[in-house]
Amino acid sequence: MITMSFIRKVIGALSSLILKMGLILFAVLLAVVVFFGTPTKLKNTVDQSGIYDIAVNSAFDSFIAQSKQNEGIDEAFPLDDPEIKKIISDIFSPDFIRSSVNTTVDNIYGWLNGKTAVPNLGIDLNKSKQTLIEKIADYAVKRVEKLPDCSAKETRTLDVQNIDPFSLSCRPPTDLSLSKQQLINEMNKNEELSDNLFVSFDKDPNNKQLFENDLKPVQTVFRLSKQLPLLLMTTNLVLMAIIVLISDTRRKGIKRVSISLIGAGGYFFYRPCLAPICLAASASQTA
Repeated sequence: MITMSFIRKVIGALSSLILKMGLILFAVLLAVVVFFGTPTKLKNTVDQSGIYDIAVNSAFDSFIAQSKQNEGIDEAFPLDDPEIKKIISDIFSPDFIRSSVNTTVDNIYGWLNGKTAVPNLGIDLNKSKQTLIEKIADYAVKRVEKLPDCSAKETRTLDVQNIDPFSLSCRPPTDLSLSKQQLINEMNKNEELSDNLFVSFDKDPNNKQLFENDLKPVQTVFRLSKQLPLLLMTTNLVLMAIIVLISDTRRKGIKRVSISLIGAGGYFFYRPCLAPICLAASASQTA
C-alpha cells in the first residue's frame, strides 16, 4: 500500500531533480539574455575584436579589384594614387564603419523588440560621399598647381572643356576653381561610382517581406526568451517552497534545496567554458 510518506518522498525527489535542471537552465538563459538581450554588450565585444580595422582594409581591397573591371569608376579618379587611397581611408575609417554598424545593430534590436515592423538597414552616405568628392577635387587642384606652366604648343593640344587633372603634365592657363567645380560635377554624375562605392541595404524590396514574414518567428522567440529567465526563476522559487513544505521537517527541506543549489553550481564549476556563460563574462569585462 502506498503511504502518504512515500508519495511525499517521491514528490520531493522529483521536485529536487526538476529544481536542479531549472537552476542550470535559468543560469544559461540568463547569460544568453545578458549578452544578446541588449545591443550594448554585443557592440562592445565586436569593438574590442578589432574587426573594424580588418573590415576597412578588406572593403577597400575589394572595391579596388572591382573598380579595375569598371571603366566608369576608373575614369572618375585614379585609385592607384596613394593620396586618393589615403583620402578614402580617412573618410571611410574604422570609426565610420563602427558608427554605421552600431546604428544597424540598434535598428535590428528595435525590430527584435517589436518597435519597428522592418529594421532600417540603410546607411546614409550622402554626406560622406560629398566630403570624399570635395577632398579629391581639392587634391586634384593642388596637384595641378605644382605642375610647370604649359607651353603654347601644349596649351593648343588641350581640351579646356574636358581636362583630366590627374593626367595633366603641365598647368593649363585656366581658372582652377572652375576646373575643380567641373570635376566635382562630373564625379557627382558618375553613376558607377555611386552604385559601387556607396551601398544601401534597404533598397531591396524583398527585405520587407523577409522581416515581416520569414523572420517573424525569430522576433517572437527573441521577445519570449527575455521573459523565460523570470518565468524560470518564479518556477524555481515555487519548487523550493514545495520541497520545504513536503519534507518531514523544515530543516530537511532547506537541506534538500541547498543540495540542489550546490549541485547546479557544481555543474558550471566542472564546465567553466559553457558557451553562454563565457560570452557573458567576456562581454562584462569589455563593457
